Amino acid sequence: MHILLQALPTVTLQETVSLCPHPAAVPNDFCSVNALAGNTVSPMVKSLCAACNVYTRHRLSAITTTCFCNGHTMDYRRIRGMDSGQRLAFEELVCQLARREPPAADAEFRRIEGAGGDGGIEAYWLLSDGSEIGYQAKYYLKAGDIDWANIDDSVKRALQSHPSLTKYVVVLACDLTDKTGKKSSGKRGWEHWEAHKEKWTSYVPSGQTVELVPWTASDLTHRLSLSNAEGLRRYWFGDTEFSPTWLSEKVDWAVKSLDERFHPEDHVEVGIEKLFRVILHDEGIISELKAKIEKVRALAKVSNTENELGSSSTVLMENVASQVRKLDALEVKITSDAWLTWPLAECLACIEQVSDNVHALQRMAWTTKEERGNAKSPRDRSPDRLETLENELSKLSDASYVLRSSLQDRYFSVEHSRSFFLNGKAGTGKSHLLGNIAQQAISDCRVVVLILGQHLTNESIWSQVTDRLGLGDIDPDAFLQALSAAAEVTGKLGLILIDALNEGSGITLWRKELAAFIARIEKHKNLLTVFSCRSEYTPYVIPSSLDEKVPSFLIRGFVSPEEQARAARIYLGKRGISQPNVPWLAAEFVNPLFLRSACIALNKENQKWFPRGLTGTKQVFSFYLRSIARHLGAGRDGSDDLVKPTNQALLSIAMEMAAQRQDYVCYSHAIRIVADKFHAFPPPSGTTWFEVLQRSGLFRIDPDPKSRDIDPFDSSEDIVRFSFQRLQDYLMASGLLDEVKDPAEALINGSLQFIHNGKRLHPKWAGLAEALSVQLPERFQEELLDVMPGGANQWVNDNFSDNAFIESLRWRANKSFSNRTLELFEHFLSENEDHLDIMLQMSASVGHPWNAKFLHNRLAAQSMPKRDASWTTQLNFLSMDEESTGRRLIEWSAFEQSDQTDPEVQYLCAITLTWFFTCSHRELRDKATKALTSLMIWNPSLYGMLCRDFSNVDDLYVLERLHTAAFGACCIDPEQHRLSTFSEIAYNEVFDREDVPLSILLRDSALGIIEHALLNDHLPEQVDIVKAVPPYHSKNIRLSVSEEALEKAVKRAGDSQIQDSCAGWGGDFASYEIQPRISSFLNVPLSLPEPLSATQVYERFEDEVINHCDLRTDVLKLMNDFRPNAFRDLRLKLSEQDIAERSTYFARAEKILMDILSPAERARYKKEYKKRFKPSTAGDERLPHVDMQAAQRWIAKRAYGLGWTKGLFPDDRSGRYDYSRNRPLIERIGKKYQWLCSGQLIPDTTLSFFSA
Repeated sequence: MHILLQALPTVTLQETVSLCPHPAAVPNDFCSVNALAGNTVSPMVKSLCAACNVYTRHRLSAITTTCFCNGHTMDYRRIRGMDSGQRLAFEELVCQLARREPPAADAEFRRIEGAGGDGGIEAYWLLSDGSEIGYQAKYYLKAGDIDWANIDDSVKRALQSHPSLTKYVVVLACDLTDKTGKKSSGKRGWEHWEAHKEKWTSYVPSGQTVELVPWTASDLTHRLSLSNAEGLRRYWFGDTEFSPTWLSEKVDWAVKSLDERFHPEDHVEVGIEKLFRVILHDEGIISELKAKIEKVRALAKVSNTENELGSSSTVLMENVASQVRKLDALEVKITSDAWLTWPLAECLACIEQVSDNVHALQRMAWTTKEERGNAKSPRDRSPDRLETLENELSKLSDASYVLRSSLQDRYFSVEHSRSFFLNGKAGTGKSHLLGNIAQQAISDCRVVVLILGQHLTNESIWSQVTDRLGLGDIDPDAFLQALSAAAEVTGKLGLILIDALNEGSGITLWRKELAAFIARIEKHKNLLTVFSCRSEYTPYVIPSSLDEKVPSFLIRGFVSPEEQARAARIYLGKRGISQPNVPWLAAEFVNPLFLRSACIALNKENQKWFPRGLTGTKQVFSFYLRSIARHLGAGRDGSDDLVKPTNQALLSIAMEMAAQRQDYVCYSHAIRIVADKFHAFPPPSGTTWFEVLQRSGLFRIDPDPKSRDIDPFDSSEDIVRFSFQRLQDYLMASGLLDEVKDPAEALINGSLQFIHNGKRLHPKWAGLAEALSVQLPERFQEELLDVMPGGANQWVNDNFSDNAFIESLRWRANKSFSNRTLELFEHFLSENEDHLDIMLQMSASVGHPWNAKFLHNRLAAQSMPKRDASWTTQLNFLSMDEESTGRRLIEWSAFEQSDQTDPEVQYLCAITLTWFFTCSHRELRDKATKALTSLMIWNPSLYGMLCRDFSNVDDLYVLERLHTAAFGACCIDPEQHRLSTFSEIAYNEVFDREDVPLSILLRDSALGIIEHALLNDHLPEQVDIVKAVPPYHSKNIRLSVSEEALEKAVKRAGDSQIQDSCAGWGGDFASYEIQPRISSFLNVPLSLPEPLSATQVYERFEDEVINHCDLRTDVLKLMNDFRPNAFRDLRLKLSEQDIAERSTYFARAEKILMDILSPAERARYKKEYKKRFKPSTAGDERLPHVDMQAAQRWIAKRAYGLGWTKGLFPDDRSGRYDYSRNRPLIERIGKKYQWLCSGQLIPDTTLSFFSA
């Protein structure tokens, strides 16, 4: 017989009455059990025999601690204990079950940390209306052992601490018994419950209702019997172990399988690690974020806004306060809770509102300051208070910007996700990163699983995952439930790490399984999954639908200056090797796996420097393999004896892979190949030559990916792959090309045909295609794209072909760059985001055909508008992130110079930095200027060389910053030779010419160099200081542009953007740049006598005619007292008669003055002074100024004349605004031309007209 007991305690057989001929089994063999009495556990049950359909009655005696659940035993005495014992384990189980029964979709589960919970509650659900459902666990294994007074106390504390409770669940580890039978005495379990429940009800405040609910062992067992709780059963009561020790052993085993791809002693912290700190809710990240919120909160207490800015500012400050309060409420939810995502989008919305309102307040403060600056009464001005307010608003704006930038960070923006892809080239550190993250997770007491793609075959993914963990055949949902339960015990997010999706059988396995795999895991909110994959295989392993949904991050090795500096300290520094002093290490040396191997080899050679001139894969790998082969630890270290057999063995294995169309060879075959190539040398004792090479990091051993597909009675053999994938690809390509005479024929139906199917490259051979793209130009002077069947046009839309070509540019030798290479490269100009990066990296390579000299010749040959349309528009959006190429060039130039730096590299970098000056990206221009200053300090000859190179460049943006950088070098290091040579160069380039350039910044920088040399007595004799100081000889500007002429220019350009900005009503450039600079100039040429203002004329008349005679002074005073003044009359409320009398007195006083003045003096009075007493002519006293409208039209037309057109710049706009009136960080090209033209007009105006 078989039994199926639903939520019943363990029973003990007392009596059996049966007509069934089959022997009665123990109760847990019955096929069904029916309770005979109500809903309580009955001592009498009957069972139905499956064989003869006869019932047997059994009298049973109840026991308290064990329940059966669909054949599963729940013995609460045997619950998996935690470090703090079984009582806390039972509490954790209760909380996990409670969490899995949300009362509403928007309810929030809160776990109360600490022994005994908080105020009689272990955890509770918080509903949207503020009500709560609380849970209290009591680990009593027998009904008779229950301490009801203890429960009384818990209930009372719960009701006091949580007045919003509407339901309170008391959970017991035993079942409650009824009072039955004649021999029973005293209260039984349910009677105690009912009695205490009545008592607890009396604790509830009047007008409030709290439902009091018991969960007994039977209730718990029923919940654990559900299909979605199998994992909980396995974790808490089964043999499935997820202890820290067990997890650590599994991670250590996986990490060891990474072999040469993971060396914890050489770990270098990289930027991508921040992703894990964010998604794992690291306490340090939480503290950083909360500190930024706290700073905004503290600075938001701005005072005196209403007093200084008026009542309209009050609404804005109230909005700020409101948003900060919302931010406070949201901050509470930024915790380490594994089940909750952070409300970062809501926080971002709040801080953007704060920023907008602060921006508005700053505008009001700006306007108020301008108005007060024009105020006539000192009482209208309170600069100290207003400046204090402006300072407070500025600090709040800055704090808001910092917080907003953090919330917009690419890692914070994906915090809500539960799955992630890490992509990268071979050897860039993906496996090392996941191995390190796994070990760190173990150290942090997290639940973590690390699965390696190299171990996976074509079988079901989940069965392989559980097999790798030694769990056997377990349902994947049950496995994940158990893993989730184990993670929940820790209170931290659990991690599932899958390394190298592209390895093993990954390409065919994952593409069809990946979406379902992720969906299954994401049902468990406290589990995160991170996958790594080689970039070349991403399109073929990861479905596009997932690629759009799952956040993806690129790992590029040591790319940022900080990462390379750390790598240099760890890989190079501790081995006594000096870092190559160039902006970029060659592509291979940024690769962690390669860099480590190369450093070890160099260290064994006692070399302190990388060999100079390593370019291209052939040179680099030759150096790499020779260094390793000379130090195999086989008794011949330091000699070249083993170099040849090592190279031959590696090449033969690579050729065998190509012949078998696989990326591996069998282990035994590899041993034979290596032994054959080393036949002239006896192997070291107790080992093979293959093992020697493997220990040196050249090979790794993996299980056969087809092992599950062969006869199960045949033992499968391990396989061998190269540790460094790019080396494998290189050797395979080299070996294949050794046998090729006609690459095009080989790709059609010969030895290379297997890499494609006629329409696209096979993803499996993407790395080999890259290697062929490098070696074909080197050996056959042909590009892979050109020799593919059908030619380049047929393959340019194939992603793998495109990527192979672009990537090959980083690896090929200098001599393999041809005109055809350039043609193909320019085809990808607008299609590949790596275009500018590649150009910049090559720019600093000495001897490279595409270095900065090549870049300079191309750019200098173009006119400014065409150059700006191609080069500058790309440059404007060059990233300044820490991993960016532009930032690396700038920071290397600024901070990493030394006496060992190659001057030619400095020169090449200086050329590129100078071309950076064409851009209207203000941050890039400023930082490039400082970087060039640094280079000039270390290499003073650069100033003269750059002035020579850029003398004919038609862009004053470039020349201004070139001389500014030189002036900076003189200020920082005013050494005699520098001042002498720089001042002579500045004089020759700027001042010793017929027309001095119309650029105030250029003139001032060049003059600053000369005056600095003069001040320090280092000015060369040939420098004529008189010619170097104003005024200069330049062509005069005529402000004669008509409206019609400007309109024609606008029509030719095809857009009115420049006109609107410079000459339109309310134009920003006109209002904030042109008018403030031009408005102070009079329309009086310097060639005429200096004009006097009306006040100056009045004062001269008084000094020369009035003040020497007391009578005249008294009469003039009377005239001023009685002069016509409508405002005074209104203020004094004078009648018409009074006003008439004052006019009469004024006329009499004026007549007296006329009588005592001479005829000449009376003539002067009428011409120079009389108009002072006519209030209607007050506006006429202003001297004639430069025609502002004419100046604005001149700048606009001139800007169009520089070559700006809508055709060249169809999407010309500024970017990256801040929250003030400051200029945007990236200005449109049209704005650049406006600045250039205003920069020409201002020095001309300065030297042509009197200032007011």
